[in-house]
Amino acid sequence: LILFDFDKYAVKDGIKPSLATLAKALGENKDIHIKIDGYTDFIGTEAYNLELSVKRARAIKDFLISKGAIGSNISIEGYGEQNPADTNKTEAGRSRNRRVEFIISRG
Repeated sequence: LILFDFDKYAVKDGIKPSLATLAKALGENKDIHIKIDGYTDFIGTEAYNLELSVKRARAIKDFLISKGAIGSNISIEGYGEQNPADTNKTEAGRSRNRRVEFIISRG
């Protein structure tokens, strides 16, 4: 789970070392595939949030590839404001909804 600032999709410096470690493992294990799902809070239009969620997922994918992960083993999906992890009624809840999640599999 990686959280993002409001209306942003840049990869935060604090998460980069962990992502670099993941990228190295993905590059060394060619049978591991990862799906990156992007999400937003509910502020903004549905279309804008869907686009933002894809940008978040793509930013993580691009970073992983830049650190050695195999691009063809990484897929992305944007879900916008669907499937909130927390309430959208508070700032803390909305903050937890601005995220990407990973699904890692072999195959």
